[in-house]
Amino acid sequence: MAACTGAILAGGQSRRMGAPKEGVLLPDGRPMLAHVIAALSAVCDRAVIVGEARGYRDSGLLRLPDLRPGLGPLAGIEAVLSSGLSAGYLIVACDQPFVTPELLLRLLAGEAEQPRCFREDGGTGFHPFPCHFPASWLPRVRAALDGGRLSMRELLGANQPDWPPVTAEEAGLLRSANSPADLEAMGVQASCLQALGANDHAHR
Repeated sequence: MAACTGAILAGGQSRRMGAPKEGVLLPDGRPMLAHVIAALSAVCDRAVIVGEARGYRDSGLLRLPDLRPGLGPLAGIEAVLSSGLSAGYLIVACDQPFVTPELLLRLLAGEAEQPRCFREDGGTGFHPFPCHFPASWLPRVRAALDGGRLSMRELLGANQPDWPPVTAEEAGLLRSANSPADLEAMGVQASCLQALGANDHAHR
């Protein structure tokens, strides 16, 4: 197990999904968030949820509130880095249900004092999530938020050559499911969304 804390960002409004996306039931009957928890738990010594996660109440994990609700993922990262739980954090979005422990481990293999993301193999872009952030980056994250700079791409700058690359197939495992159309594109039946309302209601 890696000496880090896994954190799941689940503070969004899920407007495009039409309901809390972390509670969407996938074909195996488990909510989307449960898949992310399983992947993180395989490589980290603990996992926490950042934000309300309105569609999922059964995890038993520590929940960290957003310190600046409504300011997006970078604000969630601020909450994680402020927690004091560990020196490093492996951060995944709640809508990345197909991310694997093998991919997550690759983010833990580099320089511990620098953030790490996956870069496009042969390209110039990168995938903001999942990512590994050291706690020492908290002042930089706070300064960006204080200045109204909410973009991770702006914070991290150009593609870093030591970041691990991902193939097109691996990049598919990093895709986020923000809408029913995204789920269909990922091979998930749209009918899975029918269970979401009942799941959300049961855990309110």
